[in-house]
Amino acid sequence: AGVPDFIDMLVSHWYTAEDSKEFIYGLRKLNHHSLISFDKDFLECSEQQQIIALEDTEQNVDGTMSDGIPGGTSKRVAVTAEDPAAWGDIPLEGRDFFDQIKSLTVLGFYTSELGVEHELIYDPQPGSYDGSLDFDEVGKHYTS
Repeated sequence: AGVPDFIDMLVSHWYTAEDSKEFIYGLRKLNHHSLISFDKDFLECSEQQQIIALEDTEQNVDGTMSDGIPGGTSKRVAVTAEDPAAWGDIPLEGRDFFDQIKSLTVLGFYTSELGVEHELIYDPQPGSYDGSLDFDEVGKHYTS
């Protein structure tokens, strides 16, 4: 679907310099979390380890060593926004990075040819509006 290239293009060409810097710090923070938790860069981790690292990031506990438990059930205390990050010169911003990368991933996938053709049903000329349509009868649908 080309999602990594899509995210790279947006961050490189559409983000302000400050927003781009903060996004890259988020990537560095995620990679650092993978290094301290799994002794590997994020991209070298198994799919399961990557999922755990992202769940830790979602919970804002990625400043600590992962408990390795999938499902986002960690009871560890999150690093607060006032604490300096060991991997950059800006304070932690909570879930901002996770929310941003999740949104970019969803946007990149569902606007790609693969996302439109295989996940959604594209209808270039939608029918009339029916506000009480039973979704179970029509299933997935996409128009532009």
